[in-house]
Amino acid sequence: MDSVQHPGARISDDWSPLQYDPDLNFEHDLLKDAYSLWQKLRGERELPSRGDLDPVQVPAAMLPHMQLLDIEPGPPIRYRWRLIGTHITSALGRDSTGKYWDQLYVDSTLQSFKRGVELIQTYRRPIRCYGKSDFAQKHFQSFEAIEMPLSEDQNDIRTIWIVAVYS
Repeated sequence: MDSVQHPGARISDDWSPLQYDPDLNFEHDLLKDAYSLWQKLRGERELPSRGDLDPVQVPAAMLPHMQLLDIEPGPPIRYRWRLIGTHITSALGRDSTGKYWDQLYVDSTLQSFKRGVELIQTYRRPIRCYGKSDFAQKHFQSFEAIEMPLSEDQNDIRTIWIVAVYS
């Protein structure tokens, strides 16, 4: 992956519990595998489509770590968890599948999550996200994730495929 122009290897705001790393310095091999699969799915295109993501092609060990985020154009723009894997629901102690972000998160968390989406839409490439699970009142729990854009028309990013490891 080409290096993204940014002020440093970490992108965050002082108030944000989440850190964003466009250089993809993964700690977990599962995230490296997810990135390799994303690259394979996109082929020669800039972005793979949601239709390219066939669960049969996804390694079984990755499925419980997957999330799909739908971006619904507005106004206002809304974000909805289409799918949340069992590793994530178990780690967070809840299943938010089908729920909108504005129903789940306080404003500071919502803004931090939106920042990741904005980075993905700006750079049009995957980004690594990591931090503590403060957004689920699990301050003791760390996570690392890769957030990967999907586009049906190679223009609008309406789905983000996420693979996350909580520990």
